[in-house]
Amino acid sequence: MILKFNFYNTPSICFKIRNILTFVQQNGSAGKTGLAELNWLCLDYLNGQNMNKIKGVITAVESSPNISLVDIEAYGKRFSSLIIDTPANAAYLTPGKEVYVLFKESEVSIAKGRTGLISMNNVLEVTVSKLSKGDVLARLELDFAGVPVVSVITTRSAERLGLQAGDKVEALVKSNEITLMEA
Repeated sequence: MILKFNFYNTPSICFKIRNILTFVQQNGSAGKTGLAELNWLCLDYLNGQNMNKIKGVITAVESSPNISLVDIEAYGKRFSSLIIDTPANAAYLTPGKEVYVLFKESEVSIAKGRTGLISMNNVLEVTVSKLSKGDVLARLELDFAGVPVVSVITTRSAERLGLQAGDKVEALVKSNEITLMEA
């Protein structure tokens, strides 16, 4: 049986997936690691822990009729967020306003020893604090200027990169994957 899941859905999908995997595990067809990896995603989501949250200040807003590219300064780093809103409809989208930069753990890609240019604007220099590997997924706890950031990538990718605690790497997040919340 092959199941495909979209983790962008509501929390109820997490309960359904956990029930399916628990049933499969109890019938001898799934290892405990698969259930643990699911718990990283689902339990963190249900507890509101799967969103990285960094406080910053809006420095610039570039808008067209229905969309804005917002620049945020946080801990000496410029973040960019593509928002389907404008200052005309959302008063908080003005320079000088404090906001939280939010992005899901599953939207954080990792680069190690990268050279050359990249189209992503949100490139954070981070240190791997902790690495937890499962059969399929790996959870990286990262340190960005003293602020914790978490990334969930495949174990295969973590092993290919040779990741371990103490490594200096880059965390990459596309602008359209960043949400802003008023501080």
